[in-house]
Amino acid sequence: MSSRERLLAAYRSQPVDRVPIRVWGADPWLKLWHPSYEPILEASVKYTDLCAGWGVHINHFFSDLPDLPAKTMQRPSRHEGFVEEVLTYETPRGPLTQVEAVSTEYKPGRTLEFFIKDEEDALRWLSVPYVQPRPDVSRFFELDRELGERGLMTAYIGEPMYHVYSMMGSELMAFWSVDNRDLLRTLITTAQQRMTNHVQYLLEQGAGPVFGYVGPELCIPPLMSPRDFHELVVEVDKSFTRMIRDAGGLLWVHCHGGMGPCLEGFLDMGVNCLNPIEPPPQGDITLAQARARVGDRLCLEGNIETDDLFRARPERIRGLVRQAIEEARGGPFILCPTSGFMEWPTCNPEKVANYLAFIEAGLEYGQEQRGQTRGSAPTTRSR
Repeated sequence: MSSRERLLAAYRSQPVDRVPIRVWGADPWLKLWHPSYEPILEASVKYTDLCAGWGVHINHFFSDLPDLPAKTMQRPSRHEGFVEEVLTYETPRGPLTQVEAVSTEYKPGRTLEFFIKDEEDALRWLSVPYVQPRPDVSRFFELDRELGERGLMTAYIGEPMYHVYSMMGSELMAFWSVDNRDLLRTLITTAQQRMTNHVQYLLEQGAGPVFGYVGPELCIPPLMSPRDFHELVVEVDKSFTRMIRDAGGLLWVHCHGGMGPCLEGFLDMGVNCLNPIEPPPQGDITLAQARARVGDRLCLEGNIETDDLFRARPERIRGLVRQAIEEARGGPFILCPTSGFMEWPTCNPEKVANYLAFIEAGLEYGQEQRGQTRGSAPTTRSR
């Protein structure tokens, strides 16, 4: 099977010739932050099943209003190696401002001030007229043709709850889920209507068959309740996830954290592939427990913790890969780290060795599971 055929079969819960292997973030067009990451990228492109992504920029209003007044500025930060980027929109009800701390050294940043800080800010966001964007999607098809049988393109879309979260932050969202729930639901359902229109447009343009998004992790315990997840994610997202499935599309969703209280909710939404099924203690269920609950109805993708790939030894990585493949038996599985491989400005030799061991072990044990003995793998140790 080609990588494209193998990944599509896994998404569709069909037989594969070996367990698919994905290194999150690795694709032929990736621009490396530092040359020290080159061995990981080279091995990923050569040996693994590539999952590339494409998506258009979705502005904060989901609206095609090029004349909406906006001001941007950059100012120094009191934190060394960071600058502050200030973005202000002039809405019909007044200004909305967000301040981001942005690293000049490829380190994680943070939002210092969110657009929505109170009810008046929420009403300002709602006051902006909505005009459905109709972006150019030709780049998706160009990348898909270039990738060919080496892998699978995903059309990335947004998620309504996550979009609202990005404008208000986790603390205010948690408070409003209790004492201002009606306004919070209004914000999320407004984003839902606009996201549904966006997905419909992408389907009309022929994008797919795989669509994907991130974000539900912000609406699960311990920050939010299972009720919140059901009402603000599952029931909301169905408006466009079922549209994708009805059109013959496939759905990939990323959600960190404990899947125990919400695993079946992803099935209810029509998800084909759920990533990354983190093992305890980061998560709260094992792959074996997840498989027992979903059977072959859901492709599980994961669940090798990035922290282990950063700090463990290659022998441990091989053991974790074998364990994951064994625990995922009984249904479709894609071997994958729990996050991207470029999570820090530079990469040390130990991390390179671990990623090569991950790929090597995935090919070896994934082939054993299916009774295959084909191909070679990057060598990390003597046998």
